[in-house]
Amino acid sequence: VLKAIKTEKDGKEYYTSGKVNSQNKRDFMYGKVVVSAKVPEGQGLWPAIWMMPQKYIYQGWPACGEIDIMEHIRQEPHVHQTIHTHYRNNLGNEAGTTKQPPCNYWDYNVYAVEWRPDYLEFYVNDVLTFRYENMHLPNEAEVMQWPFGDGSEFYIILNMGLGDEGTWAGPMDDANLPAVMEIDWIKVYR
Repeated sequence: VLKAIKTEKDGKEYYTSGKVNSQNKRDFMYGKVVVSAKVPEGQGLWPAIWMMPQKYIYQGWPACGEIDIMEHIRQEPHVHQTIHTHYRNNLGNEAGTTKQPPCNYWDYNVYAVEWRPDYLEFYVNDVLTFRYENMHLPNEAEVMQWPFGDGSEFYIILNMGLGDEGTWAGPMDDANLPAVMEIDWIKVYR
């Protein structure tokens, strides 16, 4: 259970949110990550299941790569699955994101990514929702389209994040707190 709350200490208000990650404990290259999770809804809430590189091919974000298996924001009726790379974020190629068809995100759903040398495939409840391919570009070292190849290893992050003014999730509505993200199970296959 990952929880986001608002507390008060010494007359000041603080937001606290829960996060678990496998950084420096368990990372991998290629395989499948499958997570059964239930997320809350509400303005400013930002539950996410994602991956970042422990070992990277390209240095600095977003060139190093980021794999967002699931993000939910702003009471939208769908989740987002996104790839972050220099090619997509800095060079403006929009081939790296999708909004899922509406699902009962407030109930348990199974979110997954399968990572192979030539593609990443995303799933919600065993339905293929998005595919991002290694384009094997001749100028790969310059455009950094595929930071997910040999030599990279990623770790998993589960977090019940909170937004703020100017963030993608938007400002917090304290009426939505406490907020709870529940993880039933997580499996990683080689």
